[in-house]
Amino acid sequence: MKEISVQHETFNPTKTSTYHLSLQMGMYGYAYTISDTIRKQFVALKKITFDTPLIGDAFSVKMKEILKTDILLNKNYKSVSFLFISRKSILIPESYFDRTQLKEYLKFHFHLQEFEEIQYNYIAQAKAYDVYSIPSYLTTMLVNKFPQIEFYHHLNPFLAEVLKMNDQEQTFLALDIYVSFVQVAYVENGQLKFSNAFEFGNENDMLYRILQVAESFSLDKKSVPVNISGHLTSEDSHYKLLEKYFANISFRGHHESKDYGYPFQQVDSHLFVNLLSLEQ
Repeated sequence: MKEISVQHETFNPTKTSTYHLSLQMGMYGYAYTISDTIRKQFVALKKITFDTPLIGDAFSVKMKEILKTDILLNKNYKSVSFLFISRKSILIPESYFDRTQLKEYLKFHFHLQEFEEIQYNYIAQAKAYDVYSIPSYLTTMLVNKFPQIEFYHHLNPFLAEVLKMNDQEQTFLALDIYVSFVQVAYVENGQLKFSNAFEFGNENDMLYRILQVAESFSLDKKSVPVNISGHLTSEDSHYKLLEKYFANISFRGHHESKDYGYPFQQVDSHLFVNLLSLEQ
C-alpha cells in the first residue's frame, strides 16, 4: 500500500467545522483534500493506493474500515464533496437528457448490479449530463457519516476543468489515466468533440485506444497538445510509451485561481487535480 500525506502548517484538526472535505474513492484506493474556507487555501491532503484492486464485498469492507479508522474522516466539516472513480458512466447532451431514463442509459452500455444507485451531475461547461452508478451500500455509509455530502463522478471535474482551461479556444487531447481505464476527451477550438472511457489490460492496450481517437480526428501526433492527469508519473511505462508517439505531452497542474502554497507545491498535482477542483 502506497501513501502520500501532506499537511499545511496552519492545519488545525480542532477547527474542521470551518473546513471543506473532498473525498475520493475507487477500487484502487482513496484520497481526500481538506481546505480552509476562511483562508481560502488547502491545508491537508492524503492519498492511499491499494496493492490490488478491491471489488464486491472486499471493497465494501475496506471502505467501511476506512470511514471508521481514518482520524480525519471522523471530524465534522462545513461541507463535504464525494468523487467516485468508475468507468461506468455515460455523457448525455443536455437537449437529449430525460431523468426518467437514467437506468436505461446505463443498461444500454453496462451491466448493472442489483444494488447500484443511479446518479447524475450536470456539467455546465460541456452542456451535458454525466449519468453514473454508485454501490448503494457506499452512498448509505457516506450519507450516514456526512449528511450534507454532495456526490460527483470523476468525469464531472475532469471535463469541467479541461474546458475551463481552454480560454484561448485551443485544440488538444486530455487524458485522465487510471490503473485499468483511461478517460479521453478531445477539444477542438474550445468545443468538446469527444469523450469516452476505455478499459485496458496494459499500456499497449491503452495506447491503441488513444491512437484510435487521434486518428479518427486526423490529429498530428507531433504537434497536438496532450494534457495528462491521473494515476501515473513520468517514470511509468504508460507515460514513456505515450512519449514515443506524442511529442507535445504535459501534466495538468494546479489551478491558478487556487492557493496551494507550500508544501502542496511539492506534490505532483496531476495525481489530485480532479479532487482538488471540488474545493468550494
